[in-house]
Order: sequence, then structure tokens, then C-alpha cells
Amino acid sequence: MRPGATKDEVAHYVDLMPDGTHRQYTSIQEAKSVITAPSGGQKLLTQGYYDITGLAWSGRGTVERVEVSVDGGRNWRKLGSRARSCPRP
Repeated sequence: MRPGATKDEVAHYVDLMPDGTHRQYTSIQEAKSVITAPSGGQKLLTQGYYDITGLAWSGRGTVERVEVSVDGGRNWRKLGSRARSCPRP
């Protein structure tokens, strides 16, 4: 008897490859990011310039650029030159 898989395992952990074959049980992480300051829910009391810090990472390779929005996603700005890259372990 062959081992089986639940519908959730098949739906979430199988990738269709360019040659039409399936690769099972992958969990490659797409690009992700988090703002570390100002922290979530923090009220900025005055208008002006604020330093925004955070992290960005990807399970598929180097993060080429990071953009930030300060108006709910209507406009995006590329992060400045203070961004640095860390080598993968």
C-alpha cells in the first residue's frame, strides 16, 4: 500500500514544474517583509520625516529591492541607500 496524502497536503505543498511534472511537498517561502519601527499601532504625533526600519527576506533568492508605502498602498517609494544585504546561511 502506498502512503496517501490529504487534500490540504496536495493543494498546498505541490508545485507544477515547467516540464509538466509535479514536485511534492515543497515549502519555498516567497518574499516577505516586516516593519520593525515605527511599531504597529504606534501613533505618529507630528508631521515630518520618520526613520522606517524593517526586514525583508525571500526563500527564492536575493531581495533585489524594497519599497515602502506610507499612504495605505496608493503610492510606493523605493528604499534608500541605507538598505543592506546579508548573505544566506
